[in-house]
Amino acid sequence: MTPVIFTVYVAGNSPASLHALTNLRAFCSKHFDGAAQIEIVDILKEPRRGLADGVVLTPSVVRVSPGPRVVLVGNLDDNRRLEAALSQNSEPGPA
Repeated sequence: MTPVIFTVYVAGNSPASLHALTNLRAFCSKHFDGAAQIEIVDILKEPRRGLADGVVLTPSVVRVSPGPRVVLVGNLDDNRRLEAALSQNSEPGPA
């Protein structure tokens, strides 16, 4: 099975960033038995990383693997949209 890897771009401990991270962790726990890898990038500490990766809004969640790359922006409250966009078996749609 291809590992599921996400990168979450946050702006420090902002409420929206923390909420997105909590929602992503819950999603991973439900759909991947917590086995997904989550990298957290704080663009306040690593602004060049965000720019290099093309991220200008936070919070942003990127499904890195398996491809294709999928990007969602926001706190991930819409579970149906989250599942459709980030589920390993789904085809990417508008995010």
